[in-house]
Amino acid sequence: EKMLQLIEQRRQIKAQQRKAWAKKAGAYAQDEEGGDQATDLSIPDEKVSWFQSFNRTCRRCGLGEQRLTTLMYGLLNILVFAIGFLSNLNGGFQGSWAYPFAKGGGYSMDLNFAMLVLPTLKSLQTATRRMGSSREWIPTDDPINFHMVI
Repeated sequence: EKMLQLIEQRRQIKAQQRKAWAKKAGAYAQDEEGGDQATDLSIPDEKVSWFQSFNRTCRRCGLGEQRLTTLMYGLLNILVFAIGFLSNLNGGFQGSWAYPFAKGGGYSMDLNFAMLVLPTLKSLQTATRRMGSSREWIPTDDPINFHMVI
């Protein structure tokens, strides 16, 4: 008896949901008793970009936005070092390994110093203020706290 009531309630809820989706789609829903017009409507899939999907996957693995940004910055440093190292592999005095290591380190330093200078650009600060999600991990309104984070 109780189970039949629950099943009937569930059926009514589903019929109401179908009618609501049909209104949004501009059509009539067909319920079990027969509707005005037979339409086969399904719930529209949410469009998810590749970045949102990647971000969601990283959060499941325990990487929040700040950790992910730090990880990506570290990987960028490694990539820049490798480019500097490999492009100068045959240089230096008598094939010494010190020259490519120094050049790779120099490339990495150039990247890091550029990252230090970029936040001081007024146009970049203004653009960062407009982005709502960046305010969570970059305090753009408080200059002292901003420079402590950067």
